[in-house]
Amino acid sequence: MFFNAVKLTYDASPQRLRDAIAAVITTVPHTETALSQWTVVPLKDTEPGGKCDNWTDTVAATVGGEVVYNGRWVAKVEDSDLRGALLSIFMSIPFAQATRRGEREERRWAIAMSFVNNLSVLELIKTIEPGYITLPEGSLIDETFAGLLTEEVYDRLGERYTFTSEDA
Repeated sequence: MFFNAVKLTYDASPQRLRDAIAAVITTVPHTETALSQWTVVPLKDTEPGGKCDNWTDTVAATVGGEVVYNGRWVAKVEDSDLRGALLSIFMSIPFAQATRRGEREERRWAIAMSFVNNLSVLELIKTIEPGYITLPEGSLIDETFAGLLTEEVYDRLGERYTFTSEDA
């Protein structure tokens, strides 16, 4: 099964994360293949100079071929929100968003991905038991982006927001 295909390493909440991944796989069709392509690793926000050292408020993100998560957040979040956050992150796989970024600014692309993925998750969760998968409070959701590709959201973000090196 899935857990034989993916290398999982943990820091704070191994069972909660394992349970959330299994819940997404068993609840949302076609997610097993997508989930099995990633390695899930803890966010090492205490490592100066590490690839995620300034992401202390990050819940989870894709970095290279890994899904990086914040163990402190995993330990305190509601189960339904954890499932929703994982599903949103994993939506980037079938959408092939990582390969489509090209020369676009990384942080702005990640924000555009979140808007697109979160709207997709909201559509998916309409088909399952209410409250079983939810998006965490503060998730990036803007209904005006419904039906748009990540590239289109990226372009529209440039019209609404100014991105600086502090956003990275």
